[in-house]
Amino acid sequence: MEGWIKLYRSIAAKAYYKKDSERVHLWIHLLISAAHTGKEEMFGGKPVFCKPGQFTTGRKQLAEETGINESKIERILTYFEKTEQQIEQQKSNVNRLITITNWAEFQLSEQEIGQQLNNERTTTEQQLNTPKECIECNNDKNVNNNSLQSNDCPPEEKIVVEEKPKKKSTRKKKTEPSDKDTQLNSEARKIFEARYLRETREKYYWTGKDGGNMTNIINALKHQRTEKGLSNESNTDILAALSMFINIAVKDEWIKKKLSVSILFSQFNEIVARAKAEEQERRKQKGGNYGTSEQNIDNGSVSQSSEEASKDYKKRF
Repeated sequence: MEGWIKLYRSIAAKAYYKKDSERVHLWIHLLISAAHTGKEEMFGGKPVFCKPGQFTTGRKQLAEETGINESKIERILTYFEKTEQQIEQQKSNVNRLITITNWAEFQLSEQEIGQQLNNERTTTEQQLNTPKECIECNNDKNVNNNSLQSNDCPPEEKIVVEEKPKKKSTRKKKTEPSDKDTQLNSEARKIFEARYLRETREKYYWTGKDGGNMTNIINALKHQRTEKGLSNESNTDILAALSMFINIAVKDEWIKKKLSVSILFSQFNEIVARAKAEEQERRKQKGGNYGTSEQNIDNGSVSQSSEEASKDYKKRF
């Protein structure tokens, strides 16, 4: 086994780093076992092409290679797949195909840049060393003149190329996020990480995928507010809505145990539905002993009466 891998220091922030050395051991083993270049392997008795970051293996094989018990190998792989979302698995009755998620982002970026630079350098050198030829005599696909004329070419070899009108692209241009959106996402991340630390007593390991999911959550909250005729100009209101959203979400024990940005986004509709149900219950209790409802805004707690919480709910959602 040759070559090298990148191991980011952020692994030390993982919950299992201090508690379970065998999980760290297996994760490093998966990284060094994954293909760095595409290659063909057998999966389920059939040949498959493994892309960079993929490889075929089995529970027994991993146990032999790492010295970790087979049953624990299975538990750790499930943990990496379901909880940490570090891998994806496809299983057959013979072996399994493991894919390291975000492999290109964390392992191949520098290699790919270097390869691209080498390819561009080679192409440039070839162009500089190739003598110029008569364009009219060269059947080049890049020729786009309406009519090519040259006295140096035989008449029978002169070409006339009709310029085709360029089709307008229907693809929407990707818009860069504004400074306001960047600031909003940054503050939203702080709110989530602070709540995660409060619930788990551990630091959250933030990934690029989390950034995309947080943007989706913010956009969904904005949509909810727009449907109610509320303005989205103020970042403060949107962040308050996010705090209330997370506060309602962690009341569910299942979400609380698996708390992550991707879980919050995947359960968005269910969480909002639960918020609406709580609001309806508060309306039924109107006129009685309201009790209190805690709302976490900007990492703080504000205790409100049921009537005040109802009004605030309408403003946020």
